[in-house]
Amino acid sequence: MAELQAYFVRHLARAKQFQRALSAPAQANGVEVAVFGGDCTLTPARAVLDFDGTSERLVIRPDEVKARVEGVDYERLLLQPGDDLVTRDSQLGRGLPTVAGQPSAFFPLAQSFFLCETHDQLSVNAYFQNNLLQFLLGR
Repeated sequence: MAELQAYFVRHLARAKQFQRALSAPAQANGVEVAVFGGDCTLTPARAVLDFDGTSERLVIRPDEVKARVEGVDYERLLLQPGDDLVTRDSQLGRGLPTVAGQPSAFFPLAQSFFLCETHDQLSVNAYFQNNLLQFLLGR
């Protein structure tokens, strides 16, 4: 168990480093960024630690929670609009950790476009293709 906990701690530290790297301001250098994604599928956004009486586990879907607390809306707690893989807030860079001395609006977006599609079907969606083409040709 100690080995597993140490492994988990190492990966949490690595995730923290990754989040810090992501929260560094982007240098535009004349490049415009567009965000395309889906936002009509409830998508896992958080996890809860669930204890079933014998073991603990992280749960990301409401129907997987065994030790429910009365009055907690697990669907609202765990899910957000997204494309079944990435939430809309994540696509827009919302909710990322702030780093002292760095501006909070580090993700300069020229355009964002959301449609009702799952992550693995975005690139074959005709509306996605049309809007991407318009973004590329209009620049």
